[in-house]
Amino acid sequence: MDDTLDYESIALKTNQFPKDVDRGDESGLEYLRIEKEQSSTAGLQKMKFVWNFDWEELRNQYRVLGWRGTLMIYLWNKDRYIWTGPHEFDVQFFGTEFTIQKELERNMDQCYSTDGGFWFKHSFELEPIFQKRVALIVEGREIKINKKILIKNSTYFAELLNNEKTEIPIPTANYNDMKQLLGMFHTEPHVPRGSASCFSNVLQLAEEYKLPSVRMFLEFHLLINNDMSLNEKIEIADKYKMDQLFKQCIDSLTSIEDVKQLVENSNFTEGVKSKLFDRMMLFPK
Repeated sequence: MDDTLDYESIALKTNQFPKDVDRGDESGLEYLRIEKEQSSTAGLQKMKFVWNFDWEELRNQYRVLGWRGTLMIYLWNKDRYIWTGPHEFDVQFFGTEFTIQKELERNMDQCYSTDGGFWFKHSFELEPIFQKRVALIVEGREIKINKKILIKNSTYFAELLNNEKTEIPIPTANYNDMKQLLGMFHTEPHVPRGSASCFSNVLQLAEEYKLPSVRMFLEFHLLINNDMSLNEKIEIADKYKMDQLFKQCIDSLTSIEDVKQLVENSNFTEGVKSKLFDRMMLFPK
């Protein structure tokens, strides 16, 4: 499929201003509005043309960052019986910037028919601005991700991607673990699914590839969710230096019996056991 958006309207006529005069259907154009403006120059008229594009539909269909190209206006000359122009406007738009306004100021007397209708038509040629993506090769399989996301979030990848590389081999990672790690950089982040070991594997990769925001994100998730046991949370908090999570876990213990039961069912480090002992000493005997 050709990703370029090409569109040319039929001849358009309006007696009213402002007026929505055209819808581009599958071209992505929601409407073209024409407005009459006050001109500061005698003998001239000023027209404002407002293109509104359905950016959500375009983004979902083409998976692009934005569009660049040319918007064109043609004016009717009733005496010569020809279209004059095009009057061209070079444009570039991204994200939610889907409304483009351009003005044309000139003598437009010849654009009006005898019944007072203003005649014109328009067209546009837009080409996509694609995301720069890079493929991580993990266990012989590709995981594609926006290059800017990796550079922004990882000093490791920032050093690797200082050239035009499009593929990076990741020899030490498990494919599923890496995919879950990168899933946290989607527009709607995906929390790792599975056991505590799955969380730990993702956090280990985040450390190895210098992605500190992953640890902060997962700590916040574990602070407000109960999708793993208390001893698992403590082990992860201790191993990956999640101080807030560790404090929350320790503070949740309210008796000597709670501490004893927790220690009996876990393989805590000596550092964790020492802090649990300190907590236990606060309780009445």
